[in-house]
Amino acid sequence: MSSGNSLAMMPWFARDYLAATRAMRLAERGAYCDLLFYQWEMGELPSDPTRLARLLGTDREEFQEIWPAIASKFIEKDGRLLNKRLEQHRLKAIAQRQKKIDAAKTTNNKRYGERASNGSLSDTVNGSLSDTLSASPPSPSPSPDIKSPLPPFKKGGTGRKRRSESRRAQDEAAIRWEALLNSDGKERDDLVQAAITAAGGWSRIKQRTERDEPAIRKQFCDAYRARASA
Repeated sequence: MSSGNSLAMMPWFARDYLAATRAMRLAERGAYCDLLFYQWEMGELPSDPTRLARLLGTDREEFQEIWPAIASKFIEKDGRLLNKRLEQHRLKAIAQRQKKIDAAKTTNNKRYGERASNGSLSDTVNGSLSDTLSASPPSPSPSPDIKSPLPPFKKGGTGRKRRSESRRAQDEAAIRWEALLNSDGKERDDLVQAAITAAGGWSRIKQRTERDEPAIRKQFCDAYRARASA
């Protein structure tokens, strides 16, 4: 699933999370959280260790040290990885969103029933509401309600904002790369299409080898980030 189908909010149960990760090291907890966020955004995770490591922004050697501590949190289904509990919440959220879309359509069909016969106003209203409900903002990252021990920056607010925007662009590019591979090239928009072209075209991406994949992926992600921030 591509990030264009993002759900508004991801449920987060702090007590359950703390109990489940108490014995983990910091790097293991961070990797576990990031993979949960990617699953919520993408719908599923690749089972290939190399691709999981790239999603986490680390190398395969470090990933192999982290993975044994979190592997039991995921199940494999049809060659993909899922956290079972998170998938239940994700499917519930999708169903609730569709229910709201259907309810909005029903309400507006009744409200504009007299005008629906011309096929203009009713279609426009229904389509607009569906698009609005479907296109929701990325889910927020849960964080403990604890004040940071670090002193606040006196200057450089703009710099921090730019770094934050750059990090979001990097995460989005990685998500879109994985979504493109998961869909076998079927899910594209203007930004993705432009990034595919910059990486040498879909044929080159599809026929990539393990040796040349890092270079092709970098070309795709760099092009996507450049256009997304333009």
